[in-house]
Amino acid sequence: MKPQLGARLGATLGCILVTALSIWTCLGASRFYWKAKAWGEPETWRESSCQVLSAGVSCADEDGVHPCDLNPHATFVPTGSPPVFGSDQLSVCPGTFWCARETELCRCSGEVIYAALLFNGQVYTPATVDNDYRVSTPSGTVRCGSDAHGQPLGDPAPGQTKYCWCTPQELSDLVQPSSTLQCSEATKKDFDAGRRLLDMGRRRRVVYSGWALVEVEQQKTCAYEYGLPSATNDEIYPARTNALAQEWGKQPMRDCWVRTAGASGDAFGTICSVALARPDSFKDASTNSKWFQIFWIILGSLGTVVCGIGAALACMAERDAAAAGPHVDESQGGVAIPEYVLAAILQWNVRILQMDADFRRCTWRDDMVNTCRRPPMHKEVQNQTVGILGLGTIGRGVAERAAGLKMRVCAVDAKLPATVPPYMAWVGTDAELPRLLKESDFVVVSVPLLPQTKGMIGIKELAQMKPDGVLINIARGPIVDEVPLWTALQNQRIGGAVLDVWWNDFSWFQNGTWPSTFNFSSLPNVWMTPHVSVNTAEAHETTLDQAASNLLALSRGKPFQNVVRNASDAGSAGQRPAVLLA
Repeated sequence: MKPQLGARLGATLGCILVTALSIWTCLGASRFYWKAKAWGEPETWRESSCQVLSAGVSCADEDGVHPCDLNPHATFVPTGSPPVFGSDQLSVCPGTFWCARETELCRCSGEVIYAALLFNGQVYTPATVDNDYRVSTPSGTVRCGSDAHGQPLGDPAPGQTKYCWCTPQELSDLVQPSSTLQCSEATKKDFDAGRRLLDMGRRRRVVYSGWALVEVEQQKTCAYEYGLPSATNDEIYPARTNALAQEWGKQPMRDCWVRTAGASGDAFGTICSVALARPDSFKDASTNSKWFQIFWIILGSLGTVVCGIGAALACMAERDAAAAGPHVDESQGGVAIPEYVLAAILQWNVRILQMDADFRRCTWRDDMVNTCRRPPMHKEVQNQTVGILGLGTIGRGVAERAAGLKMRVCAVDAKLPATVPPYMAWVGTDAELPRLLKESDFVVVSVPLLPQTKGMIGIKELAQMKPDGVLINIARGPIVDEVPLWTALQNQRIGGAVLDVWWNDFSWFQNGTWPSTFNFSSLPNVWMTPHVSVNTAEAHETTLDQAASNLLALSRGKPFQNVVRNASDAGSAGQRPAVLLA
């Protein structure tokens, strides 16, 4: 096949895909828009006044099989009035929150529910849990999966991961769990009965939903922004719903709207669906504008025209592109990940969070006894050495920031730079990795995962690190051998590790699979995060902007931005091809 013909066919297929995607997105958005419009019709609601008694944020994954975050940061009732539960507490209305994994201690003064999941993104399900799996905890502590006497409970959900959920006594007395289940099912039924245009829903990875327990017209029930859980949500990031719950807590007396139509309007002889924002504004919030669908249709049409022009330009530019070799765009993580690395280095030396926790425990005690002790001296990062494996955008970003803190910086890379930056002590090839490991207080892994880099850090390399050296892996888990790292950390042969990437990366969001074969959470010299070093709003915005710019450059036959390396360069002996990290 001639090169020009191949380029033309590829561009044409791309045009078809863009057009089809635009139409598909338009139809899906249209369906949700019409549902939102039908749900918010003013004649189906009456205005009233509500008092917020508690508020919070629920979370579920797209399959509704377990909570989003298996490591909540807080497992206690907030002290505010009314209490507001953040997304890190995995709460559901009226204030039932995650307190422990199976076999762990759950601290709760009230009722503990032993179950797999209480929220699937649309319906709250505490009432479906049999009484055999509900434990009263007057002592304030119970082991998850056991009754108050320490005897094991049965299995409420065979084959699923179980957790314990605490409903504080002061909140469980306010509303019956059965009413929350019936009401959420009724509101979902009413919303799904709205006008349809093909049955294609919006696919979500993670859903955060804001909730509030309110008193309205002398009744207590659960309320949401637009009257149902699935209408009050963030996808992936909980910033908006957290802010919403905080606002409800700060202004507990507020206008609200009670649904008067449908199954949720006259169900069970009680108020069932309550909205804390005007329901008729839901349709605009669901699409940002009533012209949203028209925009997608126009975009699809323009996409076809632009792609057709791009196909011709691609044919004209193909000859030059073939001579230069294909490019790889590195547009993500150049700021976010280096900042993550420097934050880890600073915290490892200064230990602010540990000092904060110790100080909190020893002050403002009821017995007025001061038990505080001066914390041990912390370290300064100045003059410490950071060694970097891989001098791509991320590696260079780490080097520049570390040098700004007057750290000594060295690095190894498959391809030596033409000149060593003045702020770096030295740069060598992979053959000088042993030297880097012996000199470095912090070893930062930022190379791509390739056959030649898999297992790059193994038994021999870990043995070459300083006894107090710290390994920071923000690249890919398998670059470091799993078993030797576990052994070295468990036996304290190295100082510690900061791990943002794993050997079963992301797959622990599925039941029965964990990030590693070994329980790294049991090691005090390990800090762990779930591959989020690049997870900043700015990084995602930059990625989209740069990807769009490079697509436009491709259609015009112009050079790419943020080129890592030509593929023709990567073919040289001893050089690794460039790939995108994070």
